Amino acid sequence: MAEPPLQSRMPRVTIDRQLSEVPLFTGAFADDPDGLGYGMLEQWIPRVGNCIERKTGNDSFATDGIVVICPTRPAPEEYRKNLIQFVEDGGHLLVFDSMAIENSTANSILWPFGLASNHEIPQATDMPLRLGDETTDVVPQSSCGVGGGEPLAWWGEVPVAATTRHGKGRVTVIGFGSMFNDANMGFHWLPEPEAETLARYELLYSLLRIALPHAE
Repeated sequence: MAEPPLQSRMPRVTIDRQLSEVPLFTGAFADDPDGLGYGMLEQWIPRVGNCIERKTGNDSFATDGIVVICPTRPAPEEYRKNLIQFVEDGGHLLVFDSMAIENSTANSILWPFGLASNHEIPQATDMPLRLGDETTDVVPQSSCGVGGGEPLAWWGEVPVAATTRHGKGRVTVIGFGSMFNDANMGFHWLPEPEAETLARYELLYSLLRIALPHAE
C-alpha cells in the first residue's frame, strides 16, 4: 500500500542531556527508585502534541524545542552561542529550575535572554500558585523566583515562572521544577492519579502549551 500523505508534521522536542543529568526513565521504569527523577515529566511532554528525543551537544539544536530540566553542568561557550542562535531562528527553550537543586547552572543559559532564576526568595508556605488571573489547586513545597520576561505564574506576590520572546523564538523558565519530579507526579504511569496529582498534570500541560511548539 502507498504511504499515506503527511497531513501535518509533529514538532520535535529535545530533552537536553548536555547540561541536565537528572534521572529519567529507562523504558517504562524509573532510574531513581526514590522518585526524585523526571522520567514522568519527560513522558508527559508529548501529551501536548509533539515528539521527544534525548540529545547532547550540538545535535540538540536540530529540533523545534529544547527542554532543560534542573541543569547542574556548565554550559560551554559554543553551546551558549548556538542556543542563542537557535532561539533567534525560531526555536523554543524551556528551562526548569528548583530550590532542591544545588549548584544550578540555569542562569548561565537564561541571562542572555534577560531572564533569571533566584534561589534566595522567601517561601510562601501553604499558598497556592496563581497562573495568570486564576488561582490553581496546586501548592508547591518550594520555588525559585523568576525575574525578567512576562510572568506566567506567581506564588504569593513573587513571579515563579515567566516567558519572553527573543528573535523569532521563545524562552520560558519555571522555578518550581521539583513539583514535577516522579514522586510528585505519581511515581509511575500505571496507578490512577488522585485529584492532587491531576491538578499538577493540568498545571504542567498549561505551561507546556505556552512554552513549546505543538501540533494543533
